[in-house]
Amino acid sequence: MNINNNNNAVRFILVALGLLAEFGFAATPPAPDDGSSQKPAYAAHMQALTEKVQKNGTVRVIVRMKVPTHPAGMLSAEGVRGQQTAIAQSQNRVLNGMIAAHPKSVKRFKHIPYLAMEVDADTLAQLKSSPDVAGVTEDLMLRANLTESVPLVGGSNAWAKGYSGAGQTVAILDTGVDKTHPFLAGKVVAEACYSTNEFGTFFTSACPNKQQSQVGLGAGVNCSAEDCKHGTHVAGIAAGKKGVAKDAKIISVQVFTLATSWAYCGLITPCTTAFESDIAKGMEYVYSQRNKFKIASVNLSLGDDFWYTGICDGDPTIEPIRLAAEHLKSAGIATVVASGNFSRKAGLPRPACLSNVVSVGATTKNDFVAYFSNSGPQLKLLAPGVDIVSSVPGGIFDSFNGTSMAAPHVAGAWAVLKSKNPNASVDTVLAALTRTGTPITDYYNGLVRPRIRIDAALDALSGSTPPGPPPPPGPLTQVAPSGNINTTTPTYRWGMLPNTSWYLVWLYDQNGNMVYVRYASPTDAGCTKANSICTLKPTTAMVRGQTYSWQVSAVAGIKIYDSAKVMFKITG
Repeated sequence: MNINNNNNAVRFILVALGLLAEFGFAATPPAPDDGSSQKPAYAAHMQALTEKVQKNGTVRVIVRMKVPTHPAGMLSAEGVRGQQTAIAQSQNRVLNGMIAAHPKSVKRFKHIPYLAMEVDADTLAQLKSSPDVAGVTEDLMLRANLTESVPLVGGSNAWAKGYSGAGQTVAILDTGVDKTHPFLAGKVVAEACYSTNEFGTFFTSACPNKQQSQVGLGAGVNCSAEDCKHGTHVAGIAAGKKGVAKDAKIISVQVFTLATSWAYCGLITPCTTAFESDIAKGMEYVYSQRNKFKIASVNLSLGDDFWYTGICDGDPTIEPIRLAAEHLKSAGIATVVASGNFSRKAGLPRPACLSNVVSVGATTKNDFVAYFSNSGPQLKLLAPGVDIVSSVPGGIFDSFNGTSMAAPHVAGAWAVLKSKNPNASVDTVLAALTRTGTPITDYYNGLVRPRIRIDAALDALSGSTPPGPPPPPGPLTQVAPSGNINTTTPTYRWGMLPNTSWYLVWLYDQNGNMVYVRYASPTDAGCTKANSICTLKPTTAMVRGQTYSWQVSAVAGIKIYDSAKVMFKITG
């Protein structure tokens, strides 16, 4: 995968991976996740981490235990207890085995096999050599991604049909919620806070008790910095009294940490950041509430700008959130993530680039993709994110722009749809929203994605069977190149597909890494007539002696049709 990073302010803190015993299953689960796919990427992260702790003295890390895990929703009650016990025992062995080491700010996880802590170089070395540790990565720091929109997405029509989120709950993992706001009064049914105290630095906990965690009444209130209004605004969009799911309830989980340095914040201090370990802890808390509340979705209007042109499931630095999202999905809870606001048009940042989350970009009220909205092949849905008026602390309202505002439209839509069919799976609801959305073209890159229409999705949502895809317009076949060729710049040729608005040509190296992608309209490719052959000349030369594979995708309406991958070798 190709990764691009243009923000030196983004820090990281540690993530890790795991393996161990057998548990009882309620149904046959997939093979346990042992982190084996992470090894090539992990070595580079470990080297960078070692250099960082040597330079700075300490670093925040996430440590993965050697415990194999399955999504808890796929295990029997006995299996869940066994998995939790194995995780706890492995955590105890790691902590008890640290000879003369003094990790600080230790955080334990219950459902995913991790520890988070602040360590020095000696402690990091002990972790690396521990037989119970599968890996160590830096704890990511993510930032928040900043009443006419409800009718635009079909919310008012959905209410008229009798579906407004009643009986459902939306979890807002953000900067906390002002539950005394008239727009949110009586909405918050559960609260928690997970935040970080980093000793000797400018990061301090935003929890009301100033500790690293707090659960219960008052724990999820908005923090004190200027940008702490973000969570209240997001909550109002998703489930305020005139929000998308106007009759849904809210779980407020404050996951941000206060930073007090102008070098990090700029002119306005304090500001906020969210450590990955706190986000994952918040997701675990939501999972623990699944039997108490009918939770439709978790909203994460946050991310970084370390962006990916493809799915980032293989990146160990985001693995804790991926595993937590998998647990939630196994319980029928969607993790909805803002795509970010850096105007990237060829990929998405973490965690929106994960395959098991619902990534959301922003549109204007005139149904144009917002110029700032990140976009890429991983993007799943669009929703309004420009000039969105919602609640902010103090009983007032304000208008914000951002994919942070788009994501809670989708999180709220999930609650509305689940109020019709509480047993619908995440894939069922996503299919309904995808099939019925209004197709919007991002003119910066040609990608077409559906802007949600909740009322239409309600009509498509019946029973628990996802609506099937429309029949393909025909086979997408490639002509050349294939086999052995003697030019480093071959012309790609494939058969046209009717009703296609854009083609994408993908090139992969022999290790499966994408090295090239190019968009072309039918006019650009010279194939506007029926049964014609599309052609595209690459601008990047390849290496002789290397084997490559290529694939073409056709965007027709809101569907994308992919050809097979065809291999060829550059000879000579």
